[in-house]
This record gives sequence, structure tokens and C-alpha cells, in this order.
Amino acid sequence: MLSNQFETTKDKTTTDEWDQHDETDNGDDDGGFSSQDLRQMANGYFAQREFDSALPLYSMALDALLREQDERKQQQKQKQEEESGGDGAGDDDDDGNGGEEEENDIDLTTTFLCNRSACLFRMELYEDANDDALKAVEICEGRNVKASFRLAKTQIAMREYTKAIATLEEALSKLKLDTAKISQYPDNKNPTPPNNNNN
Repeated sequence: MLSNQFETTKDKTTTDEWDQHDETDNGDDDGGFSSQDLRQMANGYFAQREFDSALPLYSMALDALLREQDERKQQQKQKQEEESGGDGAGDDDDDGNGGEEEENDIDLTTTFLCNRSACLFRMELYEDANDDALKAVEICEGRNVKASFRLAKTQIAMREYTKAIATLEEALSKLKLDTAKISQYPDNKNPTPPNNNNN
């Protein structure tokens, strides 16, 4: 579901000038690194204020994450088809933890978009930063306060003050609602709203 929101590079086959090596370019230009590896490398450059180096790594990390999520979903679908004998009986996508995996996918995609948005913001590419922050807020349905904060920062930078106020008010109302839900549990002595520490 998430991968449909981002376009990736189309497959194309190329050969070298001697026609000795046939290589397929399927957009997997991440050097074999996992999405988390790429994100950590990008975070390192970001911390050193080397935003021009961090940005492509954040983009590669996001592409790798979406690819990993798609591959995992394809493997699960294939496994379900094998278990059901191909009769479609296992097509309900409920393998006991599908909801948790979908929630994790949403959280990770939101985090990766927020990271890239922060990098774009530091590069003063406010419209692009706004686009990523808005995607993050939409994906998590406003449940991630950090995504809303990033969106509001970009809106302020773009002098869209009314939108920024509305974004922050909506985030605050969701935060209050989440805090109220968590406070209902007596064993939780120090309630912390979910989805707010994904960086």
C-alpha cells in the first residue's frame, strides 16, 4: 500500500561498450545496504552538516525501505498462496501480525520521510521539505507529532502561517487524545504518546 505512493526507477537493461556484461538497472543503486544502514549513513552526514551528502542517502534509504516492504509482502503473499493450495482461501492478509507489520511500515516510512524533510529544510529547499513532511503526516494520519512539527516548520518558512497554526493545533489535539488514552492505564506511571520518537 505504501509503495504505491512513491515512484521508483523502471527496469532497464544496458551492456558495456564491449557487450561483455549485461547489467539490469532496477533502481537498486544502494550498494547492497539495507534501508536502515543507508539511513544511519545519512544521519551521520546530517549530524556533520553535510546535507548535500546526506540527501541522496536519505532518498536511497527511502527507496530501499519501500523495496524491502514490498519484498516482504510478496513473500507473505506467496507463502499464503502455498499454504492455501492456491485456491485464494488465504487472501485475507491476516497472518496474526499483519496489523503490526503494517503499523511498523507506516512508522518507518514516516520516519524516513521526516528525516529527508529535515535535510531538505536545512538546505532551504522548503517546498520539497514541505512535500515530504506532508506525505509523512498523511501516511501516519497525523499520529506522529514530529511529522506535524516538521510540516508546520516548512509552512512557517514558506510564510503559510495560517496553515502552520492549523497543523500545530491538529497535532496538539491528537497528542492530548493519545495522552488521555494512555493515562487510562494505572500501571503506566510516565505516559508517553506513541509514535513521537521515530528519529
